[in-house]
Amino acid sequence: MCYRLAISHPTRHPLPPADAFELRELRLAHVPYGVELLSAEIGGCACSLVWDEDSDSTPAEVARWRKKGWSEAKIQRALDARTQARAHSHSGRPAFERWLADAARATPGLRALVSEHGEAEPSRDEATEVSVEAFLRAPLRYKGAWVRLHP
Repeated sequence: MCYRLAISHPTRHPLPPADAFELRELRLAHVPYGVELLSAEIGGCACSLVWDEDSDSTPAEVARWRKKGWSEAKIQRALDARTQARAHSHSGRPAFERWLADAARATPGLRALVSEHGEAEPSRDEATEVSVEAFLRAPLRYKGAWVRLHP
């Protein structure tokens, strides 16, 4: 299991350059004209950008996976992948935090979506107002919903 972090912004407001993490073009349905959608990631996923040690949701996720019919082997592989991702250096996280704060100050209409790879995307029109500080404190709290970020 891997996380994806989508960043959406009006194209008329360019984002600051990324450092120590990648911003890649992302294609999702229902993105309006004049909006750019990017994926923030390190090594192909956003796990090290959105992981929050204080709100580990492993027991709840394991219960949800079992309810979905996942086998114990598949659950173990997902947990092993999570452990491996967490064991890697989180060196990109501080750079991402600085970048997101700068981007929110410079880019009105900045939005973020944390989701698991393969999850259905919610409508971009529905967004909750969240401060960058609150989002960075517990990004997984907002998983599955677009948030409109403000400084």
